Order: sequence, then structure tokens, then C-alpha cells
Amino acid sequence: MNAPDVAFKNGWYYFYFPYDKTHIGVAKSKTPIGPWQEAVSSKITTIFDPTVFVDDDGQAYIYGNDTKVNIGEPGRHIMGAKLKDNMVELDGPWVQLSKEQVNEAVHVFKRNNIYYFHARVGKVTKYWMADNPLPKYATLKGELAPDAPKAPNHASVIKFKKDWYFFYHRGDVNEGSFHRRSTCIEKMMFREDGTIIPIVYTLSLDK
Repeated sequence: MNAPDVAFKNGWYYFYFPYDKTHIGVAKSKTPIGPWQEAVSSKITTIFDPTVFVDDDGQAYIYGNDTKVNIGEPGRHIMGAKLKDNMVELDGPWVQLSKEQVNEAVHVFKRNNIYYFHARVGKVTKYWMADNPLPKYATLKGELAPDAPKAPNHASVIKFKKDWYFFYHRGDVNEGSFHRRSTCIEKMMFREDGTIIPIVYTLSLDK
């Protein structure tokens, strides 16, 4: 199991986990710590590094990239698809959302009716913006975060109270390494037009 994700809808937490790299299974639980039970008995789709986003209207979407998966144009792009209300079936085909190629670690969030898509591109995290959850295509805005120290860039973003936070991992703290990383958090700041001020990694509690 690599790079799983969890989403909440209709009183259930849905745990989307890849097996055999790209087959996506689903478990569910009434609490975020389990116990978990099967939501399906086989894969629901095939994608790399799945992430699931539930929009304000309750419509859920699954995203990832087509590494090791033969869908869309040749290469590795941000891909997205609707999920049915049951959260375990696709409600339509996969849609290619980026013209540019990405490596892995797609994640999606929404702020002020703008949809943000970010992913690892080379050694850094880049981001795209769009006015809908399945754009054709989202607009690349640039670098969101630099190369994470001794770690691949696999990040996520949440809003907590009134502020936004960028979660990532690094292997250069706590006597760590590339395969023994620590979770880290940076506060995110946005410009008037909604673009993101690039993240600067710190080890300070003042941030």
C-alpha cells in the first residue's frame, strides 16, 4: 500500500488505498481511526497516488496521475474523475487536467471558489488553478514548494479555522533519512488574485 488518502461523506470515512501500485481499493469506517471494513471487494479504478476531494455541493472527485496507467495522452498528467454518491464507483471517464507532465503526488483543495491542483514535478511541487473541479485544462501557476530535504515532495493542504497550512515531509530532522521522514507543516499565504506565495521551509515554531 502506497500513498493512500481518506475522504469523509454521509457519515463515513472512506480510505482509498493503492495496491499493486495503481489498483485502488476502498475501506470505510465511522471514525478516522477505524475499525475499517471493506467498502468494495475489488479495485474501483486504476490510477497512481489517488486523492479524493468532496466539493461544497457534496459531489466527490478522485484524482491522481497516469504513471504506469495507459489512459489519456502519453506521459504523466494530472487526471480527475467524478465519483458516484456511494463513493466507490466512477461516475464517468477519467479527464486529463494538465497539459504539463507531473511525476506523482497529486492533491486538490478549494479556496474562494478556486480549485487548486498541486503535484511533484521533478524535485519541486508546482500548482495549477481552475474555476471548476474537472477543467480542460487547469492553468499552471508555478512553483508551490521547493525540493523537500531528503524526501520526495508529497504534500497536502488544509484549512484550519481561518488559516491555510501546507503539510509535507522531510528526512533531515529527528535523526531521519529519505526512508525515515518526519511530517512538517508550514503556514500558507495567498495573494489578492488567489495565487500562492511560494512556501519557504523552516524549522521555526514562530511560523
